[in-house]
Amino acid sequence: MKNTRVWIILAFAAALSMAAGCAGPEGDSNVDSTDDLSAGADEARSRTASFETFVGRDGQTYFYMLAGNGEKLLRSEGYSSHDAALDGIAALRRVGTATANYQLRPAVNGEWYFNVRSTNGAVLATSETYVTRYNATRARNSIANLINVANSINAANTTARFQIFRGENGQYYARLRAANGEIVLTSEGYVSSTGATNVVESLRRNATVSASYEIRTSANGQYYFVVIAPNNETIGTSETYTTRSNATRAVDTVVALLRANPTLQLQR
Repeated sequence: MKNTRVWIILAFAAALSMAAGCAGPEGDSNVDSTDDLSAGADEARSRTASFETFVGRDGQTYFYMLAGNGEKLLRSEGYSSHDAALDGIAALRRVGTATANYQLRPAVNGEWYFNVRSTNGAVLATSETYVTRYNATRARNSIANLINVANSINAANTTARFQIFRGENGQYYARLRAANGEIVLTSEGYVSSTGATNVVESLRRNATVSASYEIRTSANGQYYFVVIAPNNETIGTSETYTTRSNATRAVDTVVALLRANPTLQLQR
């Protein structure tokens, strides 16, 4: 999947006052006016952010962390698959809240950048370059705070859940609701609630892998996707989307949701 936007940090409000008012590190007493790191830029950056995956010319999958204004904040190392890149995003969310995991380095042209490293020392993502060390430090603090706020809001608002319900035809169905209440997946009908419960467990195992999804065209020309178990059984079907790209983004949304919440509540 190329150029897909991942929902994990899509929209939230945050004030990055610490970045606007932090003191400069040793040897950097002034902010270079050529860097767009003013308090206004920090405020705009704080409102929204997202991750976007793409396939490079080398065939590997990468991700960007983008600010709400489209500015590239971080770029990842290459991954062998889309799912591996999603794991990299999850790892960045875990370690990117602590500035101790950011390594400031001088670039060959005398500017500054930083790497975000995982607990095993591997580089997860690299920043753009900044004219001064001070500006790179401010950007580091802004990004760490941005990820921290996003994680806190996501944790507070995670009300996504699986549900089992009985349809008018007397059969039992399983469905997945997103945090905003939207139904994103619905199963086939089963004669017993046990069958629907088993489908929930199958979704937990299989719907975290994007290869289990297949995008299809509906009779009205719109798009939807299905989740297919290893035995080729369709275990979930989405709503319809007006474009294929919207359906693709929805797949990433569901994958990210289930990866981040492997023990979602089951309501009956």
